[in-house]
Amino acid sequence: NACHATGSINGVYALGCDGALWYRTYDTSWGAWQRLETPEGVSGDAFPVLTSPGTDQVVVYLAGTENRIWSIRHDGSAWGGWSSITMEGGNLGFGLGAATTQGDTHLFAQMVDGSITHINGSEWENLPGPNTPIYFDTGIETAPLPTNDAVENSIFDLATGYFSGDGRQQVILAYDGTGGGLRLELYAIHVRFRLAKIAEWMTDIPYAVFPRVASGSVDGDWVDVIGFSHMD
Repeated sequence: NACHATGSINGVYALGCDGALWYRTYDTSWGAWQRLETPEGVSGDAFPVLTSPGTDQVVVYLAGTENRIWSIRHDGSAWGGWSSITMEGGNLGFGLGAATTQGDTHLFAQMVDGSITHINGSEWENLPGPNTPIYFDTGIETAPLPTNDAVENSIFDLATGYFSGDGRQQVILAYDGTGGGLRLELYAIHVRFRLAKIAEWMTDIPYAVFPRVASGSVDGDWVDVIGFSHMD
């Protein structure tokens, strides 16, 4: 996320794969990336939300676990400490927003039932309007598979990992394609767990079965690599 702080400092902020808050500022030129440790209660998929309450000031908000919202302020010369408030009236969902007007900061949060709540001071207030649930029934029904391991395990495999380097997880899927070869497909995960294919590979290995995929960071750069195996 990016923020223009009233004055001369602009900043770009992101939650890294290591769980820390990374940022760099611009003041006639871009500075180096800097790292801020985050509290244990910060959610691993939190998206930084920023506001500027005053000249050269920045406040960063991050959604946390147990309905807590964490924040940290830069007063123009140094960072303060992390503090948190508890969202009341429901369970915190994905949406978080902040805005400053006439010196007042307004914090907005979306609950899992889709409703929006707001705080400006000490009390949360639900905002009127239609609710759009974050979680919904997909209509998918499950059916038992035969207990034959060859049927259950030889068709496909999947894993998740951080393959793109932007701090967001992706899904890697391996399966036996219709053309007689194994396929690998990479999907990005969007809000409400909507999947979007971003890459695919088709092998020319005939009669291959039992595809297996694994992911992990092997060189310490916080970007996962994909391991793939199969049986002939």
